[in-house]
Amino acid sequence: MRPGDDLPLDVSTSIDPDGDRLVVEWFLYPEAGTNHGASPVIEAADSATALLRVPVAAMSGTIHCIAVVSDTGSPSLTRYARVVVEVAVSEDDPRAGGR
Repeated sequence: MRPGDDLPLDVSTSIDPDGDRLVVEWFLYPEAGTNHGASPVIEAADSATALLRVPVAAMSGTIHCIAVVSDTGSPSLTRYARVVVEVAVSEDDPRAGGR
């Protein structure tokens, strides 16, 4: 991905074998990533289909997005999914460090 790009995030194929309703939450895990530029944003983070927005001011590195999918049964069961996104600043961009 390049700074300024958007990436659809999708866990909509998740199902619960018991038929319980699923609750989804997306969040960023900045401690695991290596992108220390402008902070990305996840739109519709409470939906199975969300959108990662990488800011124009982002630096090269990785962004880690985590989906938490929980059912509403008792006991509630939870599954996690991680999406690792590589952001690459073009070589002619001054933020590329003179590559």
